[in-house]
Amino acid sequence: AAVVAWIALTPSRPDNGCVRYLPGSHARQLPHVDGFEEENLLSRGQCVRADHMPDEDTAVDAVLEPGDFALHDFRCVHGSGPNRTSEPRVGLQVVYMATRCRGRGAREGASLVRGRDSHGHWELEPEPLHEFGPGEVDAHRRSMALEKANYFADSQGRQGYHK
Repeated sequence: AAVVAWIALTPSRPDNGCVRYLPGSHARQLPHVDGFEEENLLSRGQCVRADHMPDEDTAVDAVLEPGDFALHDFRCVHGSGPNRTSEPRVGLQVVYMATRCRGRGAREGASLVRGRDSHGHWELEPEPLHEFGPGEVDAHRRSMALEKANYFADSQGRQGYHK
């Protein structure tokens, strides 16, 4: 039970590669492969296996202005096309999930945004006390290192990503 918020920091339109969603694809986790095609810029090159890919003609564009956001189920097939403009398309992705959810592999860091964690599946990040303070930066680096170790545990990923 996880929902992803994709928050636009710049305009997000079809001509600059806005995120596209395939309705109904969240019903079950589809098999993925790591393929490192030239046009796939994801750090693992992940994509849905071709023999399980839903009909892309049903895709819905998330046209957003800065500050707008789109929400989707964690399992929803999504992606974006190329940016055919001279302006960058920038967004921030935030994943919200119940504390009962588990990651795969070792524990990772997470921020508790509401309630309390009675399950202990995540290494809770401390609440920041200072903007970009040394302790806050160290906690963030640790959290990112834990995520990187899990994310690439079964994949080489792209060389040079996530240094």
